[in-house]
Amino acid sequence: MNNLDTISPLDNRYKDIVASQANNFSEYALIKTRFDIEIEWVIFLLTNFMGNISQSSGLSFPVILRMSMGFNGARYIGMIRGLIGIFMFGVQTFFISKSIGYIFRII
Repeated sequence: MNNLDTISPLDNRYKDIVASQANNFSEYALIKTRFDIEIEWVIFLLTNFMGNISQSSGLSFPVILRMSMGFNGARYIGMIRGLIGIFMFGVQTFFISKSIGYIFRII
C-alpha cells in the first residue's frame, strides 16, 4: 500500500481492521471523488449556459453555433454531434438487443 491508500495511522496499528474501508475513506478515494464532482460541475455549467441561451433566444443549438462560429464552423461541430449521436444509437441498440435476448432466454 502506498500513502494514498492508507487510512490508519502511520505505524499501521489498525491496518487489518480498516483495510476493507480503504477504498471508501482513503486519500485516493477523496481525490477521486473530488475530481468526479469537479468534472460534473463543469459539465453542468456548460450545459446550463447553452440551455439558458437557447431558452432566452428561442433558437436551437445549431442556429446558435452558426451565430458564433459561422456556417462552416457550425458544420464541423454539427458533424461531430451527428457522429456521437450515431455511435450512441448503435450502443443503445446493442444493449437493448442483448437485454431482449436475455429476457427471451429466461422465458
